[in-house]
Amino acid sequence: MRRSILVLLILSGVLGCRYRFTPGIYVPMQVGIMYRYTSRLVINDRYEKPQGRYYTPDTLYILSDTVYKGYDARKVYVKKQYECREDLSHCYHAADTIVYYLKADTLIVVSDPLSLIPPRFSVILDGRPHFVETSTEGGVRETPIFYTLANPGASWKVASGNATVRVYPEGYDTVSDSVDTYNIRFRIRATVEGFEDTETSYRRFDFCARVRYDLFMGGELPDITLHAMDMWWCDGVGQVKYVYTPEAATYKDSTFTYMELSFIEGR
Repeated sequence: MRRSILVLLILSGVLGCRYRFTPGIYVPMQVGIMYRYTSRLVINDRYEKPQGRYYTPDTLYILSDTVYKGYDARKVYVKKQYECREDLSHCYHAADTIVYYLKADTLIVVSDPLSLIPPRFSVILDGRPHFVETSTEGGVRETPIFYTLANPGASWKVASGNATVRVYPEGYDTVSDSVDTYNIRFRIRATVEGFEDTETSYRRFDFCARVRYDLFMGGELPDITLHAMDMWWCDGVGQVKYVYTPEAATYKDSTFTYMELSFIEGR
């Protein structure tokens, strides 16, 4: 029997067939479990100083069971760190309590959809670097963040709507005459780029889905297209790694980081 299963898996890979996962195993979501993520430098794969592997600024904690629109759901606390001083004496975090639930083969997150991108990123306008800060109108909504059934190349709309952005030249965020505010339209699109093995501080994971998230903005300011982030979803665990792309991760300049699973506590 085990040999037959192995043969079927090999044939599936050779023939390029759809790899079918059981819905839900990407995000086990047991109440009381905490996922802790450490940061590593993309350019050399080293841990960020000074704490190294034990520096785990990002957290995902499964708080409790709930029901959302008739679906079994989980309340989840999410904390992400975006910027720190060199000595970590002051860090900027974003933290929120959101809801996750599975609708058929789709993982839905009930949150602000722009949580998928940093709250500040850099673009070139009129030949000069500017920072863009975003906030959505309407706030929380249902966001289909991932499909448990996915082929490489599969793509879907994650979210769209209106947002307010502040735009200012680098270093001029406190100079009122240099800050412009615009109302824009945005949309976020996800694409499964493929399946790959990945190493993390926690352990190695095989055949993980790598998903790319792209942001498009337009309206009162010149159109912006931004490859905002990539996220790796792995069998039996869920989200094990994510990285803001070079154009999005300007707060780290050329030494931007990715966050990877380092500890799972409570199981």
